[in-house]
This record gives sequence, C-alpha cells and structure tokens, in this order.
Amino acid sequence: MITKLSEFNAPAFESIKQKLGGEGCFFGIALYDQHNRIIGTLCGLDTKPYAFTEHQMGLAMSLGHLLSQTIIMEGLLIKDTLTNLYNRHFASSYLEYEKNEIFALIYMDIDRFKLINDSYGHHMGDQVIVKIAERIERRLGPEGIACRMGGDELLIIHPKAASLSVNEYLYEVERLAEEFITIISEPILIQEIELSVSVSIGISLYPLHAKDMITLLKNADMAMYKAKRNGTKIEVYDRHQGKTLARQLMIENEMRKALERNQFTLHYQSQYDLQTGKLKGFEALIRWDHPLYGWISPGEFIPVAEETGLIVPLGEWVIKQVCEDGVKWLERGGQPVHFSLNISSEQIKSKRFVERVQAIIKKSGFEPSMLKFEITESIFMNNMDIAVQIITRLKETGLWTALDDFGTGYSSLSYIKHLPIDCLKIDRVFINEILESKGDQAIVKAMITLSNELGVGVVAEGIENEQQHEYLRESGCHIGQGFYYQRPVPFDTICSKYIQIET
Repeated sequence: MITKLSEFNAPAFESIKQKLGGEGCFFGIALYDQHNRIIGTLCGLDTKPYAFTEHQMGLAMSLGHLLSQTIIMEGLLIKDTLTNLYNRHFASSYLEYEKNEIFALIYMDIDRFKLINDSYGHHMGDQVIVKIAERIERRLGPEGIACRMGGDELLIIHPKAASLSVNEYLYEVERLAEEFITIISEPILIQEIELSVSVSIGISLYPLHAKDMITLLKNADMAMYKAKRNGTKIEVYDRHQGKTLARQLMIENEMRKALERNQFTLHYQSQYDLQTGKLKGFEALIRWDHPLYGWISPGEFIPVAEETGLIVPLGEWVIKQVCEDGVKWLERGGQPVHFSLNISSEQIKSKRFVERVQAIIKKSGFEPSMLKFEITESIFMNNMDIAVQIITRLKETGLWTALDDFGTGYSSLSYIKHLPIDCLKIDRVFINEILESKGDQAIVKAMITLSNELGVGVVAEGIENEQQHEYLRESGCHIGQGFYYQRPVPFDTICSKYIQIET
C-alpha cells in the first residue's frame, strides 16, 4: 500500500500524479473473489499529503474486505458454482435489464443424463456438465450469455443484431443451435473414460413468443421437450404447442385424481371364431368419462400415462377390473371365454410385476386360463431376454399371451419363433383395404400361414363389413374382431346380450 504519490513511480500513475500536482496521498486495497483472485482495487486519492493513521487504514481494510464479500455474495446469487455460468436467478431476471432488445432463448437438456449419473456417479456427471459448459462458452464468445438452469439444463441468451430481420435472425439462431449440437456431441474424455452425449434444444424469441421471462423460459422448455419426445433435436416454440402441452398437463393432473375417484370404466368388444361363428372372447378397452371435460379419448390419455409412469397403476387397475368382471361373467352364467387386455412395456419393466399379477388373480378368484395379455412387439425389442423371462413366468401362471399390432413394428421371423406367445394379432392397418390392396392380401395370408406353422392362433382386428369378414374366413383366419360384430360396450351390456343368447 502506497500512501505518498511522490514515492510511487509506476508509469501508469504519472498522469494521475500530474493532475494532483505531483504530491498528495493514495491508498489501494485489493479486492478478491471466492477463489482468492484479485478482481479490483478499492482506492483513495487526495491532492494533499496525508498521513493515514493505523486506525484509518484498518477501517479502509475492513471496508475492502466487506466490499469483496459483497461482490462474492452477489456473484453467488447470479453465478452457478459448478460451471461459473450465470444461473437461473440471473436468467429469470434478465428482462429487468434488457427490455428493449430482441433476443432468443436456446434451452438445452442433456439426453439420458441420468444414465451417466447412475452408471458412473454424480461426480462424473458434474464433470460432463463442466466440459459441455466450457465448449458452449468457447463457441459463444461475446455473442450471448450462457446459463446453467440447474441439473442437466443449460440456456443461451442470444441477442439479435440490429442489421438482421426477424426471419434472418431466427435462421441464425437455429444455425447456432445446430452448432451447439455438433460440438457437444464430440466425445468427452474424463478419467480415461470416453463418453458421447447429445442434447435436445428448444427455442423461443422475445417478444414474439412471450413478453415476460417466466413465460418465455417455459415456452423454450416446452419446445425442448417436444424435440426430445419427437427425436427432432431442435424445435422452435409455437402457440399451438403450448395449448397441446397445457392439455397434456391437465390430463396428467386429472388422471391422478381419476384413479382415486374411480372415474375410469371398461368397455368390451367381442371376438368371434370366423370358422364356426361362436363367441371366443372379449377385449377390455379403457374409457374415461370426466365429470367436467366429458369423454377423453384413450388415444389422448394413454400416451400421457405412459410418459408419466401413471400407466403402471392404471394398468394394474385394468387387470384387477377385468378379473373381477370375468368372475361376474361366470357367476351370471356366461360360458368360459378369453378376456383380453393390453399390457404396456412400462408395466413389464415395473418391479414385481409378475407377483402383483399373481396376487390380483388369486384375490379375485378368476381362472387364469381365461385371461389373455396382449403385448406389443416393442416390449421384446427393448430388452428381449428380460421380456421373454417375464412373459414366460406369466404364462406359468396359466394365462395366455398375444402379440398385438403384429406387422407394424419390428417383426422378424428370426425372433418370433422364440417368443412365448399363444396367438398373433393382425393390426387393422392391414385389414382396412384388404379387399383392394394386393399387398395387404399377401401380407395377411403370410401372417396366417406363419401362425399355422408356429402352432399359434391368429386374430384379425378392425373388421368393419361382411366382405372383410368373408375374405378373412376363406383365408383361414381363426378369430375376428371389429365394428362388424360389435362396438365396445359396458360390461353389463355384454352380459345381457351374450349370456341371454347362450342360455
């Protein structure tokens, strides 16, 4: 610390000394960040010589220390401690300082990041985030501001250049997003482990997509999840998407209540032996009549249930209800037939699935040989060995299994012969135009031949008229299902219709 300017001969201070008349007094106290790096100086200047007392310098030192701590605390409020990028607090308040500029939010999320944490530990996951942040900062330079929003989510605030039109600017932003995808996807080497990661990106523009930062962030986040869900990598927010996601959120919230309040019901569609005309069984189809929103389509709420994990308790409720209805069917005098229901991959993967199914069957008293689980091909393709083990254990209980939507997924003759299934179910897409399409005719006949060679049954769904019925019957198809026979109806309706006929 120098207190007399005349004793301080640094060239940088010559102009200051001249302006102060060559004499005077000065003190300088270094300011430090949390890493003990000098970030500035607290200075005192006067034109007159002055002998600072020890007490005065102590006060100045205390002031310098207090100022350093204040700067550190303010930095901690707006900086992420792991990456030293700006944090969510800073991003959320950005519009308080920059209300007059057009800018874009590039919101990115690391794909399957949980797998890295689970496989290598959270320390490795942190290092991956640090490496990605460094790559973003190197590419971004002075073009924008990089933020870490928390977890594996990162944000770029990219202001628009005055010379660009909005369309030109949007093109530039999308090009920048593509560059980020490229540089982030380059292998990351940490502790001699090479990792490959990817990101999904959502983009929103101020003020085009929102005029407040909270909504703008939410819209970029929604666009990012759309990119992740669709596998498109980059999506720009649109207002229709906001309405769709708001609807999905409503469905998710209401579905949780619906399970507790017993709002779901089952409707049943009959299945007939095409050769004899006899009733062979029913497929259970879930329905939801919401007290406020009315009938909500399964095509709308089932994907939400699968995405959120609600398909597991929902599917378990279906199994329980089918078993209870099956018992009632027999008690009312119905003949033994199959009751079929769909099983999702999420159910198959859930813990103790087989044990829970066995417990439901035992508690209901339903005969397992009358129960048939319809399973899609994707279940086997995700992890074939585990899926085969689980389905085999289910079959040991006595129930039947069917391969649903056969021909629409990953069909391969090399693996179908190894699957523990009792029948193939031909998807309606091959039935719709079977009378006119030579291709559909050839495919369906091949499926029927295959099922006969494998010694399993074959069911055609989506039969809507007598001509389709006759064609499939003559082609040797075993069982038919569709509107031609009966639309899905409540359980009491099938009892009054079919038990009366049987008796």
